[in-house]
Amino acid sequence: SVETEKMIGKYETLASDLLTWIEQTIIILNSRKLANSLTGVQQQLQAFNTYHTVEKPPKFQEKGNLEVLLFTIQSKMRANNQKVYTPREGKLVYDINRAWERLEKAEHERGLVLRNELIRQEKLEQLAR
Repeated sequence: SVETEKMIGKYETLASDLLTWIEQTIIILNSRKLANSLTGVQQQLQAFNTYHTVEKPPKFQEKGNLEVLLFTIQSKMRANNQKVYTPREGKLVYDINRAWERLEKAEHERGLVLRNELIRQEKLEQLAR
């Protein structure tokens, strides 16, 4: 049906957009370019916290909505005895979940690097006094 086709299009667009965001965010999180001052590292840590509390939660919500959308599409097609839609390789829920796991890993490592650098910069600051 036209409605199902629209839903499939929406799924594919949202899946592509989310995967693009995940990949771009992983690149940013994997950057080991750190500010060379206590203030600079504090600002980087603040930006990281903003990512964690402001930017990431709606993306997590989108990930959940995608799973619901796919389930809805597939249920409708089953109910109408249609060949059930399966996303292309790379856009499966499984692929999105794997990408998300890589995002969480990059995020975890970024947090550790920033906290360790903060401690190092604080020690340098104390030594300079």
